[in-house]
Amino acid sequence: MLAERTRLAEGFSSECLAEALERHARCLAGGPGRVLKRGARTRLSAVTLDGGREVCVKEYRPRPLARRLEDLLRPAAPLREWRAAEALAQRGVPAPAAYALVLPAPLGAQSAYVVMESLAGAVGVNRYALRATAAQRRRLVDAVAAFLAALHARGVSHADLKGSNLLVRERGDAFELFLVDLAEVRCEGAPSEAERIESLAQLNASTPLAVTRAERMRFLARYRAGAPRAERARWFRAIEARSRARSCVWDPDYGGFELRDPPGLG
Repeated sequence: MLAERTRLAEGFSSECLAEALERHARCLAGGPGRVLKRGARTRLSAVTLDGGREVCVKEYRPRPLARRLEDLLRPAAPLREWRAAEALAQRGVPAPAAYALVLPAPLGAQSAYVVMESLAGAVGVNRYALRATAAQRRRLVDAVAAFLAALHARGVSHADLKGSNLLVRERGDAFELFLVDLAEVRCEGAPSEAERIESLAQLNASTPLAVTRAERMRFLARYRAGAPRAERARWFRAIEARSRARSCVWDPDYGGFELRDPPGLG
């Protein structure tokens, strides 16, 4: 049964999987590694395997029976994450590679696991914005706008696009951007206007107030490059309204007091 519920990427052995899960458990218990998240729903660690490879282990903790029944009708989140990682890799979209998937038996009350590539040096764009200079923020705004516009044009969207699910890593004078937390990623055709506005509102609501109103307007001008000014203004008002309706998305990676303020656009 375990073999039927386990999937391994090419080049990642069952021995590597066993080692990753064992080190994940040790890390959560205070052993070597880094605990990246310890939530009611998921726990995430970064651990180093023999040979020096660092991986992230995402544990989906057991859910109530009613939720497990729902998973019989819709693919469970860890399986959606595995499939999304494969789909993004096929499309050349930057995201962590998925190395292994472990699912409990149907209706089983055990944890599920996804073992993924570790993106060394990458942090959430919201966290990066807190320490960036004004010049760095403007370059980041331009890079994120171009990245998301290209994704949406290619039919790729993320239904949970808070700032901690879009990672950035400096590469010389440029930035590398990565989608993470992939269970809510879709590759099924261009998102509608309403879906795009909602996605941008998620990102905006979790962006600290260090990012100014002018920088947010700059973002939209680059994201909707070529659109008439009146059209960009309409989108800006819609994103602002949806941002305020959402209230702020709290990211435990940082404790900036700014995020206690209303997440408006200025």
